[in-house]
Amino acid sequence: MLVLAVALMVPLAWGIPLALAMGTTAALHLSVLVVRLRAMRRWFVLELKVLALFALMALAVAAAGVLAPGGLGWDGYAWTYATLIALGFGLVGWLLLAVPDLVPKTREAVAVAYAQSTLRRVDRGAMAARLRQVFEEDQVHRAETLSLVTVSELLGLSAHQLSELVNTEFGMGFPRLVRHYRVQTAQRMLVDEPRASVLSVGMASGFNSQSSFYVAFKEQVGEVPGAYRQWMLAAAGVSDDPE
Repeated sequence: MLVLAVALMVPLAWGIPLALAMGTTAALHLSVLVVRLRAMRRWFVLELKVLALFALMALAVAAAGVLAPGGLGWDGYAWTYATLIALGFGLVGWLLLAVPDLVPKTREAVAVAYAQSTLRRVDRGAMAARLRQVFEEDQVHRAETLSLVTVSELLGLSAHQLSELVNTEFGMGFPRLVRHYRVQTAQRMLVDEPRASVLSVGMASGFNSQSSFYVAFKEQVGEVPGAYRQWMLAAAGVSDDPE
């Protein structure tokens, strides 16, 4: 609304660069908010870089708008604007693929960073040990429908308490913790069950789709499941050929 109001009050030649300058300010403001998340800011290193790039792109378009009447020309401005907008959409799409849990991760970080602790009367060390047992021994992460509420009920905590416990004791959000254990399970199964298909391993580990399995595995291990299996079996002198 502020951008529209300004657009009606200033000449067109200055309205466009001014609107982009306001967009730059908004991107920088988001970056400041992320930095203010204190201990959780390390979750958002990639997102901070993308926000900074958005701010630079907005500045570039604003500068092109200023230069358009004097030399760049409106055709040059249009090409600059269209190119950077396309790049922006591409960056957003890539970010959503690279960080599939971006929205819940952000919600958890904000809730924990700005809320009072809910664990004042909880033995954090003992509860963290119990949480590890639930994942490592009970293998709850292998259930595709696992949720924050389900695990919190197993531990006798509220969902918000469990979220804070995971954030403070494990340094990550609940969705990332679940993916961490699912990937670890998949790593073991890929080696221990060489004749099982990669997709069946992902499903048995708790992932609900091949794409989510591949993205999480590549993010944590550094390579896709099939390549990881081949490398590990070759190192052990074992063939994954059914024959």
